[in-house]
Amino acid sequence: MKQYRLSAALLCLLLVVSLLSTTALAYGRIDTSKETSLTISYRDDGVTFQLYQVATVSDTAHFTLTGKFADYPWLQTMVDTGDWDVLIPNLNAIVDRDNVQPLQKGTTKNGALSFSGLDTGLYLVLGQSYWRGTPEPFLVSLPDLDDADQWQYHVTVYPKTDEWPPNEQETSITVKKTWLDDGHNNQRPQSITAALYMDGKLYDTVTLPHNNRWQYTWANLPTGHSWTVAELNVPKGYQDSYSRDGNTLYIVNTYEETPEIPGTPDIPTNPTRPGGGSNVLPQTGLLWWPIPVLTIGGILLFLIGWIKCKKNGESHEKS
Repeated sequence: MKQYRLSAALLCLLLVVSLLSTTALAYGRIDTSKETSLTISYRDDGVTFQLYQVATVSDTAHFTLTGKFADYPWLQTMVDTGDWDVLIPNLNAIVDRDNVQPLQKGTTKNGALSFSGLDTGLYLVLGQSYWRGTPEPFLVSLPDLDDADQWQYHVTVYPKTDEWPPNEQETSITVKKTWLDDGHNNQRPQSITAALYMDGKLYDTVTLPHNNRWQYTWANLPTGHSWTVAELNVPKGYQDSYSRDGNTLYIVNTYEETPEIPGTPDIPTNPTRPGGGSNVLPQTGLLWWPIPVLTIGGILLFLIGWIKCKKNGESHEKS
């Protein structure tokens, strides 16, 4: 009889585990008809922030590029995987090069700035340089999950600041170009044009020839500004992407005759929300169908074990 009791206990444990495992995926669906808001809590007043909607979101928390960003379908893979550190410099380059206008902009007052009346979706926030430094750009989901895995439609973030080095009057920016086109390097042009932007406005353009190792350095630039780089007139058959390491900005041209459109997205594991918050960004492509299946299966297994246990107990009493 102890053996059957043990079996019943194990079946109960299986039921509990199945319920817990499905609950982890069972975030409530997003109400995409709700208005959302974003509050930026910042230590200094008079700092301007610009807000751009990057993607819409479905009720199951799947993002889809929107607006000007939808013209770059290869970004969708970065959106699906939640690879925000890679996605942000690419979005920033598109904003500067294509002169994308912000959805809203405002200036901090009394330590805060609020954007209201927003649709659900994924948003890029860019802060303008000021006397202390440049607010680090970040992405935020509206709504966002709180610590209890509940959707919050009114979100507060705490951006970090990239502060200026003390006593430094000048700086330099280096751009380096690399190619990912094995077997197709005959498609490369003899040169490309890189544009340097100061606080989002075009500052200079330069030609990067192949015989100069595809790189260039701008020297004696004034500090107190945000510097970004973007490639102009990307060669046909290539897609450009961007990254940064300190004052060195990298442009990578990847050869793809047909840009790949991502299929089923990978689900990031507990991605942390940029902007200094402690909440997590929503996972994309949540699976809902296993919840009732596993729950019913666990209940059936428990009932079978309980019935067997009861019958064995009755037969033992009769004997």
